[in-house]
Amino acid sequence: MSNTVTKAVEAIYNLQSNDEINQVIDAIKLKRTALARSVTRSLMVGDIVSFNGRGQSTVTGRVT
Repeated sequence: MSNTVTKAVEAIYNLQSNDEINQVIDAIKLKRTALARSVTRSLMVGDIVSFNGRGQSTVTGRVT
């Protein structure tokens, strides 16, 4: 685990209320959304992409 992740996990364990935990959850959701949008903006027609589908099967396709 990286130093940043270790510090974040330690900080999470030190949270004192559900409200604080919910604030962290909201921040994580926002960061995930930003990362997903960044990846989406970097895709170009013709790129080959893949993801884990239902049943953990890998689905592969080409951006059109």
